[in-house]
Amino acid sequence: MKYFVKTPDDKLKLVINAFDGNELLEHKRIDLNTPFNSNPEEWANLKFKVLIPSVKKTEGIKIQAYIWNKKNGEYLIDDYLISYRIKEGE
Repeated sequence: MKYFVKTPDDKLKLVINAFDGNELLEHKRIDLNTPFNSNPEEWANLKFKVLIPSVKKTEGIKIQAYIWNKKNGEYLIDDYLISYRIKEGE
């Protein structure tokens, strides 16, 4: 994901929810910060992994992911991609 911060004092959050049917298995909120060594006048590239250990199967599981702009700051987002991998057998 690439993003450009127009209001640097506000933080975006990536929110991940995992459901088994209607039951919430996991809820995570992650602050999206500009990398330390990046130029605030340029697009920042962000890449990360989120582990959801409570998901042990694939059947009936729904993963919800969204970007929460809690303070209504101004941001530009591009190349937003989510992929997943289920680790089975443990």
